[in-house]
Amino acid sequence: MARCRANLFNLQMNDTDPITEEEMERATDTFFPLLRVVQTQMPDGSSVEDTLKVMEHVATLAHRLRKQKKKEEAQKRFGLVPNFKGSFES
Repeated sequence: MARCRANLFNLQMNDTDPITEEEMERATDTFFPLLRVVQTQMPDGSSVEDTLKVMEHVATLAHRLRKQKKKEEAQKRFGLVPNFKGSFES
């Protein structure tokens, strides 16, 4: 029984295991469409490095906008939204 458990444990992947081809394919399926969205807005002659830097800033902005949208939706539903201090704002 202990041997069986040890074998099952060894089959689980750790964060430090090499990335598989399938994992890399899934990541590229997500990454490259997002990169293309930013590339289409970049000036002609922009380098890939420039595009990646802009992509980081755009991703930060997208997260802020998502957070703001959730807050606005909560305000519409409930009228009050808790702030970070634990009290409520209208």
